[in-house]
Amino acid sequence: MSVLIAFVLGVVADILRSAVFPASNKWIERQLPWVRDKQNLETNLLALDVVAKLKANGYDTALLAHAHKGVHDWTDFLLAQREAAIAVEVALVESGVQTQADMNQEAFQRQEIAWLQMKHAFQRLVDAGNLSDSELADLHNAQKLWVQFAEANARFARGGVEGGTMAPMVEAENLASSAISRIAELNQQLSERVAVRG
Repeated sequence: MSVLIAFVLGVVADILRSAVFPASNKWIERQLPWVRDKQNLETNLLALDVVAKLKANGYDTALLAHAHKGVHDWTDFLLAQREAAIAVEVALVESGVQTQADMNQEAFQRQEIAWLQMKHAFQRLVDAGNLSDSELADLHNAQKLWVQFAEANARFARGGVEGGTMAPMVEAENLASSAISRIAELNQQLSERVAVRG
């Protein structure tokens, strides 16, 4: 349990540092030029690798600019997903899990918290007020279909351990993980709409 607490506190501290002192990375790069040089070298090597692959496959190397933007978008998405996962874990850090029944209960709690947070993220997107009627209908339909997918996927994951005492935990963990991913998607959509509007 202490390892989990230490891990969660470390991740929370890193997020707080990034949120409260977002310029700290840039400050570190200015104060330690070899850090900046190393990052530039890694970025340039990656760009050269992408250019070589684009050329080898007969694509225009100008696509590199789009690949670079895509990497940043994907990184932003993963960070949002990590923040959603941490929020769920922080809510459960106090629980002392011992038996399979306890672990099943913790998984159910994690699932409930994640799905509640997902509903809040969905509602924030709906309440943003910048969706047309057709977009709103599409969003509701997409969420309904997403829920059906998540539930079917969790049942499939449970099938691998069906009949065992951990089957409910596997299903609940799968549902929680799916909800955390959906939270990140919904938050990203909200951020993009706010950025376009702003």
